[in-house]
Amino acid sequence: MHYESPLAKPKRPWVYTFVRHLAYETCANLWNTEVYGVENIPHEGPFILAANHLSFLDPPFIGSCLPRRIYYLARESLFETAFMGWLLDSLHCIRLKRESSGDVSAVKTVLKLLRSGQSLLLFPEGTRSPDGKPQTPKAGVGLIACMAQVPVIPAHISGTFEALGRKNALPNFEHPIRIDYHRPILPEVYDPGPKHPERYRYAMEVIMEGIKGLRGTLGVDAASWK
Repeated sequence: MHYESPLAKPKRPWVYTFVRHLAYETCANLWNTEVYGVENIPHEGPFILAANHLSFLDPPFIGSCLPRRIYYLARESLFETAFMGWLLDSLHCIRLKRESSGDVSAVKTVLKLLRSGQSLLLFPEGTRSPDGKPQTPKAGVGLIACMAQVPVIPAHISGTFEALGRKNALPNFEHPIRIDYHRPILPEVYDPGPKHPERYRYAMEVIMEGIKGLRGTLGVDAASWK
């Protein structure tokens, strides 16, 4: 199936291509990075890529290893300077006023994006881990997934906290990094339905279990839902 949307036409595509290549080369050459499960990423069609969050390195590294471009959510404060606003806009970043589902405008943009056949990277925990351990996720990811009704691909990244976590004054190039793209979780698995009293929280918990690699048997091959 082929999808068309105005959102599918990125602004300044050369910027995205250049930064993606730079991130990939950094990931591959400055750190000993291993990547698994890329075959779970389809070359077209909508999906949400949900990952844990340890470092500023996570978005560029996770995104640069994909076989297609992806959109991101970024808090509005990151757009404050003219250059950063221009750069993030070129990198397919969607402004988020608050790190929750309360930003109605951002949620509408995300749903329009997904319904047009694009892909989106989300971090259910909302912000970087302060100690390298999993944080309490926000229900907003469950809300977006249930409303969009698209497959969710859980991803897990490790090593970036040690490489450049909150406590690092300088990057540590000695620590290896690993990225795992797990098998997709379909809506009928993560969404218990509108009558469920904790619908979005249930979806969020299923997605978080997928990120931890606990629901691999419930995933499906990407080829089966393209």
